[in-house]
Formats: sequence, C-alpha cells, structure tokens
Amino acid sequence: MPATPLQRFWYLLKLLGWDYFEVLKPHGVTSFKYLNMQKAEELVDYLQGEWSSRSKRPRGTVIHYLCIMPNYDFKTIENEPNYEKIDEWVNKKFGKPLNKLSLSELNKCVSAVKGWYQKEIKKTA
Repeated sequence: MPATPLQRFWYLLKLLGWDYFEVLKPHGVTSFKYLNMQKAEELVDYLQGEWSSRSKRPRGTVIHYLCIMPNYDFKTIENEPNYEKIDEWVNKKFGKPLNKLSLSELNKCVSAVKGWYQKEIKKTA
C-alpha cells in the first residue's frame, strides 16, 4: 500500500475503478486542490472500507473454487487454503497477486476460475 494518504487515495480509486470526482463531491470537496490531509485520510478510510466490502466476495469465490478444484493442490495439509499457491496461480494468470487485483480484474478472475473448474469437473465425470 502506498505511503501517503494521497497516494493511498489514488491507489484505492484505481482498485475500485472509480473516478475521483465521484468520491470527492459527495464528501463535500468541490475540487482536488481543496483536499487537505485530514480529508484525504477520511476518504482513504472510506475507500478502504468500500474496497474491503466489495472485494471480499469475489476473492472468497476465487479461493473457494481453487480449493475444491479436483486434481490440484490449492490446500495445505491442514485442509486450509494455500495462499501462496493461490497467489502464484493468480499472478501467473493476471500478473499480480489476488489482493492487488482491481474489481474488474477480480470479476475476470472469478469467471476464469469458474470456467476452469467446470472443465475439470467434466474431465473427472
């Protein structure tokens, strides 16, 4: 995660795929030049919450499908998700780890994993 509140603001906007004006105006900021550090930190908290809530389900779906994938080992010996292997697969397919994918990339990842799962199920049936 970037260091300053303004860097985190831009980073989270990119992950969410939102335009900055969509966020500034409802929070009482009419222009980016009037955005102070305190307001930037408030907006970062808001964006972080939005990112967490909007990305939780698709990330969980990806993890779930990879863990139930037949003939592949995406779980640890303790039957928990192997996040290293999951991130390795996601990074190979999408060029970055699962928690760094934007919402649109997450949706593509969900579709890819579901499609792959359906193919694997047909092979084993």
